[in-house]
Amino acid sequence: MNRILFVIPSLGTGGAERQLVRLIKGINLSKSEIHLCVLKQGGLFENNLPENIRRVNLNNYKNLPASIFTLKKYIKKNCISHVHTFLPLASFYIFLSLLFMRKRPRFIISIRSQITSFIKRNFYLNQFSFILADHIIVNSKAVMANTLRLFYVKSEKVRLIYNGINSSKYSEGESKSIKHTNFTLLFLGRLNRKKGVLVLLEIIEKLADRENIRYIIVGKGPLEKKMMSSIEQVGMGKRVDYINETNDVVSYFSKSDLFILPTFLEGLSNSVMESMAAGVPVVTTDIPSNKELITNGVEGFLVPVNNSSAFVEKIDFILNNRSIIPEIVEKAREKIKTGFSEVSMVEKYLRLYKH
Repeated sequence: MNRILFVIPSLGTGGAERQLVRLIKGINLSKSEIHLCVLKQGGLFENNLPENIRRVNLNNYKNLPASIFTLKKYIKKNCISHVHTFLPLASFYIFLSLLFMRKRPRFIISIRSQITSFIKRNFYLNQFSFILADHIIVNSKAVMANTLRLFYVKSEKVRLIYNGINSSKYSEGESKSIKHTNFTLLFLGRLNRKKGVLVLLEIIEKLADRENIRYIIVGKGPLEKKMMSSIEQVGMGKRVDYINETNDVVSYFSKSDLFILPTFLEGLSNSVMESMAAGVPVVTTDIPSNKELITNGVEGFLVPVNNSSAFVEKIDFILNNRSIIPEIVEKAREKIKTGFSEVSMVEKYLRLYKH
């Protein structure tokens, strides 16, 4: 029997956390024994996990020596066969835990995003961790290219497994026709510069005179106060619904006519995939990973990075050409079903755990 220990810094509402929960639920039906270590306890997804998984409690993860000792002891005592980490901090903790272990479990690292100047620290955490890694899993071709370009790592270690979405959990109602007068734009993501929140604020300001346009913003992060202050300054407070944390994103897709994500960097955007599965048309940036999901004008729309005017132009185009939306969202739904299914993702991981 495989005994798999998953390690992640927290179970907040990020994309890595959502994918880990989906993976655990999928493989929990197999003959694997699931263990989980969350460095920082708490988080919205804690209650979404199966009850029969075994938990590792580090008490105070900031006490690095004590945490490493606890992890090493747990791995040995429970005869863990595979350790699978999500995000650089978790990988570094396991690297230190396995460093001087004679008989090590298989060490699998999932890389969820590209490394740039946004996250320099992660470069060093990953590079150390890669030394002991047996497999490095990336979630897009863009992340694979970035990983092989920046890190000292053997190419045969790196494998592509796309994020998976269970389309049946999302609305399968009629395609969006946007025939009504009011028009609701949805943003779902962490409120930071990387996700393009400052560009989002420019979009809201430029469309402030359109009284029929409303916004739903879901997420939290360091730019929350600045965002709310800017929204009030342009007189948009009553037309923006802000939800800082939720594990029920489906209900917000059903209330929205268009999903916008002015992101600068993604591994493979869960929120874009979820919008496509939910039948909500997408406007996002033309970064490499988004091009793996969307061909411009076919399954959605792509615009240049850091260009709020391009977003406004595309929103106007959609409002003036509403008849094209049903065909676009149906193609988007089909692409997620056939190329990015949760079942396919879980099957690929299960094959990986057999080695």
